[in-house]
Amino acid sequence: MTPATAARGRALSLPALCCLALLASGACDAAVRTTRPSISPGELIEIVYDNLPGNQSDWIAIAPMGAADDYYDEWFYTGGVRSGRYVFKGRDEGVYEVRVYHDWPEGAYVVQERAAVFVSDSGGDLPAEMSPPGGRFAEVFGSLVALELPQPRMPSPSPEPAEVRWSASGEGTLYGPGRGAHNYRVHELDTTAFPGGGTLVIDLRIGNGLGWGSADLFGEEGALPSSGVPKALASAWDLSPGAVRRLTHAFDKGQKFRLCFEGSWTSPQGASNTYSFSATVKSGVGPASHPKTPEAR
Repeated sequence: MTPATAARGRALSLPALCCLALLASGACDAAVRTTRPSISPGELIEIVYDNLPGNQSDWIAIAPMGAADDYYDEWFYTGGVRSGRYVFKGRDEGVYEVRVYHDWPEGAYVVQERAAVFVSDSGGDLPAEMSPPGGRFAEVFGSLVALELPQPRMPSPSPEPAEVRWSASGEGTLYGPGRGAHNYRVHELDTTAFPGGGTLVIDLRIGNGLGWGSADLFGEEGALPSSGVPKALASAWDLSPGAVRRLTHAFDKGQKFRLCFEGSWTSPQGASNTYSFSATVKSGVGPASHPKTPEAR
């Protein structure tokens, strides 16, 4: 019995599969990776990306392993951020792939980096239903090991990523204001370049300190509240250390929004932590948002 034949006859643990996938692809210094080797069905999927080119429209997507490169279930623009983290929604049991694309639309659907995502509730070994005939092989240390993968869902029509022409980012330290009070750290998000409106997308992250965090998005008019429940355009409250959250707000006319961070009311007064954010504006969806070149007469 050869090593390859023996491998086909037994289930490989999820950590082993991850290691084999990394070794086979030479991805030890890959630009994208998951933070955990195995993930339970429905559990959020956190990824880390590093050393991207820094284009405003670099984007990262997740799709079933083996699906066409122009197919994606969920995606986001990096907004020019070269390194960072993102959390995808939970998935059903199966094998998926996180894919990095550069500089839409010039970069088209050319995948620059890939990372396997294994979702299983078996607690280690892949269940039999995830290993149909016709697997993919990886050469590891001179021997062939079968990596049996599920058949991908067929790609379906999906809107192309929206055009992004603006981005902003920032970081700071937040402090617990005490229950019922506010002690905001304010960042201005100037979207006046979008007179026709758009959707403001803000990705938030709380540091690993002791304090919990909260964030509120306000328009450009009116004084910020000093106490009481804020009447914000969008909010994310009681974010635990290490939490990642996305805020979105659709607007009809560009303005100077105020993004405000502070410690959560559930934290002791004065408790501190760090925070960071990146923001982009989606001004349209799909090819319809791109003006057509007039035809020559």
